[in-house]
Amino acid sequence: MLAWGRGGARSHTRHGNASSCNNKNARSTRLSKLVEYLRSLEENNDELDVHLMLISMDNESFMNLKQPYLCCRPSLSVKHLCEYIARKKALEPEEVEIFLVKGQHNPNDNLSSLHPPISVDELQILKGQETLAHLKANCTSSRDHLILAYRKKETA
Repeated sequence: MLAWGRGGARSHTRHGNASSCNNKNARSTRLSKLVEYLRSLEENNDELDVHLMLISMDNESFMNLKQPYLCCRPSLSVKHLCEYIARKKALEPEEVEIFLVKGQHNPNDNLSSLHPPISVDELQILKGQETLAHLKANCTSSRDHLILAYRKKETA
């Protein structure tokens, strides 16, 4: 006669058999793999996301982004950010310049309306091939986010 055993498995004995022992081993193996995976996520947590704020340096209000706060992969390049801004503002990517704001500013501040405004000394122009991981590593402030300013390139 067949009866339901532990864990909902059918067995022909009352106390389980060798296959139920294998089920326990399989469960513990799956559990240990899950724990190992979660630990690896914790170790790589700092590599997952870079938080940044994009602010417009142009006086025109239409240049401001509706969602200036972004969370991006560290491998994202400045060139990709230029393309993102260009797409949002109906510009060509070559028309967009991005700067790293180096000073100690609060991301809640409206940097375009600061008095005095951001000085040229606080801005570092960024090249297209630079990555967010590189910028974050070279950022000397204690902020946990990057503040990047952008503008339409001035035509000579």
